[in-house]
Amino acid sequence: MTVLGMRSRRSRLAWCAALLAGLICAGSAWAETALEKKIHDEAAPHLAVGSSEPTVVAHFATLIGFIEGNPGNAARLQALHETVERCVAYRRGIGAPIHAPTEWPEHLNGTREDLYVTDRFAITYFHSWIYGALNPDCSHQSPGDEQHTAVLKSRAGLCRIDLIAKTAKGQCDMDTHRNARLRSSAPIARDATAQVAGLRCQLLSDVLGDICVATDGRMTPTFPLVLSHGSALRGSMKAVRAALDIAVSERTFAPHLQGGFSVQEVKNSAARP
Repeated sequence: MTVLGMRSRRSRLAWCAALLAGLICAGSAWAETALEKKIHDEAAPHLAVGSSEPTVVAHFATLIGFIEGNPGNAARLQALHETVERCVAYRRGIGAPIHAPTEWPEHLNGTREDLYVTDRFAITYFHSWIYGALNPDCSHQSPGDEQHTAVLKSRAGLCRIDLIAKTAKGQCDMDTHRNARLRSSAPIARDATAQVAGLRCQLLSDVLGDICVATDGRMTPTFPLVLSHGSALRGSMKAVRAALDIAVSERTFAPHLQGGFSVQEVKNSAARP
């Protein structure tokens, strides 16, 4: 269970009983589904690949967040329960098989981001889930509409990686990213700062909404290390751990080159300034 998602057991069960009268609500199942727990608890990519050579110096952050939406998560979760109740009643009435959910998500939509930035290239891993759709037998669509992707980028371009389908498309050759031009950036002003995951960051606004960008570290990254971002449309993300100037294996930036992937190379794919 992450800090962002924690509630006391007593308040969770009381809320559940009030909101979902007539439904069985198990405390452990209500807190998180197995998919949510897997995404929250999985090892960071650089730890998963180990410390094999060559290594690069990187800034790193893991962010976790949820889309509140309008109506909000609680209202949409209640609507999902009511949809399941109607489904169960209908299928019971026609004598059809029923497989109602045995676990319920804490958040219908959520994402984990693992972000790594160096002085030449960067990669962001996205691992997300969406609950809400049901199968005909009243069960959750499995596995919760899970998506697991990554985007490798530099001034040379982008490589979009699907870690479930094992495909990659774009500027995916690592030599191109290793040789990408260095980014020239001015020092970040420190007049409006905050603390996120133990690091100082500057508060800014951009296309992501309100963001907080790490300001310290010896290495100047080619893309900013974003420690939090949020908007009404995208929801809010906040780092739960972060580190500056750490040595990570270059394999962290190339999951698509570890075997088993179909890679479609497209030169100069969506190059970034």
